[in-house]
Amino acid sequence: MTLADLLPSPVLLVDKQLAYKELTSHMYQWLHVLDEREVDIFQYRYGLFHYKPLTQVALAAKLGISRSYVSRIEKRALVKLYQIIKAKTTL
Repeated sequence: MTLADLLPSPVLLVDKQLAYKELTSHMYQWLHVLDEREVDIFQYRYGLFHYKPLTQVALAAKLGISRSYVSRIEKRALVKLYQIIKAKTTL
């Protein structure tokens, strides 16, 4: 076994980078269906756009709201995103 066998293929790295850029581009488009608070919670919960991912408890403390309210907002955001993504991919 050589060092080259252990390193990832440059082609795979480029594919991952392109997929990430494409996904990021789509995320910017999809987030327009969310209100400001939903976007904030979604970004912090999932660590999007260079945010550090936070638990619901940590995010609730940061925003000064209850954990259950964070959960409800997060669920509402996920449903909205699911609906927009489903609509876009079935066209």
